[in-house]
Amino acid sequence: MNSATDGSAVTAGTPTVYYTIDGGTQATGSGTSTHEGNGQWSYAPTQAETNGDHLAYTMAISGAISQTVNIYTTANLVDDVWDEALNKADHNVAQSAGKRIRQIDAAFVLHAGTAQAASSNTLTLDAGANSNDDFYNHAKVIISAGTGTEQERIIVDYNGTTKVATIAPPWITVPDNTSDFEVEPGLGHCETGWATIKVGLVQAATSTTITLDSTASAVDDFYNKNVVHIDAGTGEGQTRTIDDYNGTTKVATVHSPWTVTPDTTSEYIVEESPHLLSDLNDGIIYGSAATGTLSTTQATSDLTGYTDDQLIGRVIIWTSGAAEGEGTDITDYASASGLLTFTALTTAPANGDTFKIV
Repeated sequence: MNSATDGSAVTAGTPTVYYTIDGGTQATGSGTSTHEGNGQWSYAPTQAETNGDHLAYTMAISGAISQTVNIYTTANLVDDVWDEALNKADHNVAQSAGKRIRQIDAAFVLHAGTAQAASSNTLTLDAGANSNDDFYNHAKVIISAGTGTEQERIIVDYNGTTKVATIAPPWITVPDNTSDFEVEPGLGHCETGWATIKVGLVQAATSTTITLDSTASAVDDFYNKNVVHIDAGTGEGQTRTIDDYNGTTKVATVHSPWTVTPDTTSEYIVEESPHLLSDLNDGIIYGSAATGTLSTTQATSDLTGYTDDQLIGRVIIWTSGAAEGEGTDITDYASASGLLTFTALTTAPANGDTFKIV
């Protein structure tokens, strides 16, 4: 403390301390003031005088210049650190914690914000979302706070102009403009773990087909030998192998009939078959018996693309039907009819029975 008259150190007197907590009404302190020497004074406040984030203490002595000290408590500083917004402009120092955290966040969250609106099967992202159509297709959107919190859905279509993401399956609780969301990469399906190729809503279906949405591949046979999984809606939980695909009509023919036929409420996921790549590497061939010769030593098949006798010496293993589990060696193959000749089975296969050749 210094004299208001000549600036000399004030070493004696009875200080009065006034304090405020978080900008509230000023009060007189009841703590202990001590002269430490050479005009330096200290003040030990009572516990009640410290219950706040911003504490201000003013010490006054008759004839001295009053002094004020502002203190921000540790808890408040910690809150400020955690509440600090991380952005490229302010936190871009190489190797800094701020930049590292931003990089980690970017790897797991494509975009986050507060929804503008929603319907039973859509979510309108905030104005800062990406402006490119389909940018978030196949990604997951998670409601992290607000109405509909903790719901997770797959984005099957995204309009970059309107910011509307079409999701599947429908929301149980429809979000609104109080709902915070996060869009995260959807590289694999959470139930199967297989690589996702296509996600969408069914246009139509029959007992042995499914019509994929209009954005599906235009290339014939593009999805052949992959699997289609009904993830939500009518027929949920069914998985089938795609035997044939028409890129013009978007109709995929499945290997075995649906137990429950999907419809326009059904969400589908086309995924890479878990055995497809390894089977291709190992030269495994999949097929089924067809109308024609079907006996214990011969079977007409749906195989195409192989020359006469090309399959001689390989082993055919039946994977469904009366001969399921039986394996035998191939002794002849006629490419014109797809007729396989083999060492005798115990039971003759029937039309539609499946096999693999190894």
